[in-house]
Amino acid sequence: MKVPTAFQSLESGRSVNKMIFKNLNNKVEIDVKIEEDEIPFKGDVYLSVQVESNGFICHNELWIFKEEFDSFVQALIELEEKRKGEAVLTSISPNELELKVHSVTNRGHIAIVGKTGLRVFDQEKSFQHSLEFGFQFDASQLLEVLKELKEMKQNEKYRNQLREW
Repeated sequence: MKVPTAFQSLESGRSVNKMIFKNLNNKVEIDVKIEEDEIPFKGDVYLSVQVESNGFICHNELWIFKEEFDSFVQALIELEEKRKGEAVLTSISPNELELKVHSVTNRGHIAIVGKTGLRVFDQEKSFQHSLEFGFQFDASQLLEVLKELKEMKQNEKYRNQLREW
């Protein structure tokens, strides 16, 4: 999928909102940008995902449909409020991102599991590069993530592009 020029570099100067989930030896950091100009991407979400999982490190950049991202955020809100359920996020292109934030106990413990990767083409053969990860994290991080996303929603540029959540 063609990446609009505005998103070819995360140094474009546009506002970036981050979702960060971490514990002692693990971290998933996701930079979130919403395409505001280019058709057919308008309203879709461009993510830069950095995963550090027990010594393994992976970086990927990918697209998420607007509706998929909205559903993920709504599920995160419900997960933060009830400490039950799950929030799932899947990339437009297969195998680039599968992410699930979910409760692991009835006492409100939260975990993130997922896989990110990409297919690399080399002459006559292609190779799938990926990293699977999973870890528990402090549930208070959900509130921080939601605060960051709320700032993005309140930004005038994005107000008309995001569903109410």
